[in-house]
Amino acid sequence: MQPTNREQRLLASGSPTFSTRNSSEIAASGKWIYELEGTTAHKYLPLDSITIANTSSCPIQLTVGSHVLLIPANSIRTKDKIAYTNVVIDNLDSSNAISENSIQLTMWREPITEDTELQRKYGRNLRLGIQAGTLLW
Repeated sequence: MQPTNREQRLLASGSPTFSTRNSSEIAASGKWIYELEGTTAHKYLPLDSITIANTSSCPIQLTVGSHVLLIPANSIRTKDKIAYTNVVIDNLDSSNAISENSIQLTMWREPITEDTELQRKYGRNLRLGIQAGTLLW
């Protein structure tokens, strides 16, 4: 089924940013799962970029799609070029809980460019260049 003109425009223009914070405490060695289905972000899924701000004193593990990132305490990290529909945060501290509103997620979908369309189509990172009229891989 071909995407409609509206869907194509949405993909080409990217998405607005969607932000959330943990609304409850995350227990020691506990986890928080944030599902994007049913939120205002659902029409842009899968999202492909995320910034996480961990203002707690506990290190955390962020799982987005098939990617796992370790986020130290009191730090901010950004990851892009990943496809995800949910976010899982694991508290790596076995003795301290993470208080509410200590973790902020900012998520979005990048606009589709010629480069990202080629990466999607050919399934690998391409480097385009002009050298005697050839395509460099």
